[in-house]
Amino acid sequence: MAWVARLSITFHELRFIYHTQAPSSAGVRAFLERHYATVKELNPGLPIYVRPSDGVPEPYVAARIGGGEYLKREAGGQSADGVMRLLEQMVAVTPPLDPLMRRHQLADVV
Repeated sequence: MAWVARLSITFHELRFIYHTQAPSSAGVRAFLERHYATVKELNPGLPIYVRPSDGVPEPYVAARIGGGEYLKREAGGQSADGVMRLLEQMVAVTPPLDPLMRRHQLADVV
């Protein structure tokens, strides 16, 4: 799980979009209940947006990476551990941010 601490050097921000009651979003909700505190503790300067939306047909995880692009993965039907594996895969395929960009990101932490 050492890769979890690398989220803040890989992504500008992380987003979890899910439906509040749909069964397909149960894994995202369980992930947030079980793992959000650890992820945030290991990445205090990383903005993490949690957006419940009943208008979303399928839940997804999105990360803003270098160049302002978004990396998006569908999370419908995943378990909490499945969402964790999605994040791990996203970190594995994304190069680290430029150190100057990371310095600006951490400047927002108070």
